[in-house]
Amino acid sequence: MSDDSQPSIKTIADLDDLIQTSADSPCAITSLNPLELRFLEQSSIQGNLLKLKRLFREHPAVEREFAAIRECQLHAASNNSSSAARAHLTSYTHAFGNLNYIAQGNLGGGRIRTFLDLGCSPGGFSTWVLTNNRSAKGVGITLPDADAKFSMSDDTVRAFEGRYHVHFEDLNTLAMRGVNEDRNPLADPVNQAGLGLRSDTFELVIAGAFPTLLGRIPWFTRARLVFSQLLIALSTIAQGGSCVVCINSKPFLWIVDAIGMLRGCFSSIIAGKGGKLHAVRTSCYLVCRGFEATEDELRTRKLWLQDVLRRLDDMSKAHAEMVGDPESQLGEDEQHD
Repeated sequence: MSDDSQPSIKTIADLDDLIQTSADSPCAITSLNPLELRFLEQSSIQGNLLKLKRLFREHPAVEREFAAIRECQLHAASNNSSSAARAHLTSYTHAFGNLNYIAQGNLGGGRIRTFLDLGCSPGGFSTWVLTNNRSAKGVGITLPDADAKFSMSDDTVRAFEGRYHVHFEDLNTLAMRGVNEDRNPLADPVNQAGLGLRSDTFELVIAGAFPTLLGRIPWFTRARLVFSQLLIALSTIAQGGSCVVCINSKPFLWIVDAIGMLRGCFSSIIAGKGGKLHAVRTSCYLVCRGFEATEDELRTRKLWLQDVLRRLDDMSKAHAEMVGDPESQLGEDEQHD
């Protein structure tokens, strides 16, 4: 990307020189949260990353590029054409193949017999799992088409009839029902699936839902969706199972808390972008393998998650009452989606 008013960057050395000669921005430092300030105090790399982030945002071509991408995505979502839906489905299918690669092939090759896909629309992840695990059965949960930016592919449901069931419901609503009734939030969807599943636990749980094309949203909207999925995942994953979690890669304390909890539950966690899918987004996938939490540890973590979700639910309600819109611009968090 080039611009007459900006220095030319053709190599990593050019970029390093630009970072070193760029002045620190007081505004960038004052906008940091306490956790980011701790990183900055202990790491020169963090300081260089902040400079790079500022230079990136100030470059006029960056906003043009993201505006064009966003407009293209909004157009595809509003039209919901078959070609756009197919391309969206294919991109997610390829992304999960990439995640399987960093998981050393343990998510395919017939190794998965039961799986749960949270935020399954458009169906790419489920398609990959069902195609590469011929005896696998799974349940997908996603927003009703009327509320979704990208609807669930009918082709996926038809192609794997008898092996795959889609339940349409908001994941936050599903998780809070489990919190309020103190039970497995997925009990009803699993029973309704009609797949003859022998257990209400899954060998693979995909927690891949994230806010799509919403622009600026309150930070707790993102946090609530992540923790809702984690509660559902810990309520349904089998011992020794795997979990793929989509999470923001910014250094926020709630993200560190989420990752810390996952590290206490799994023997291995590897981060990946899913190929090109999240290449320019501030988010990534955590491929968690070897679920090994004891019953006592699991109970403690689920109680903690329930408490977190109650607090986030209260924040969402209070915010909605205060401004009349749960997606208002107060307490916002924006990323290029």
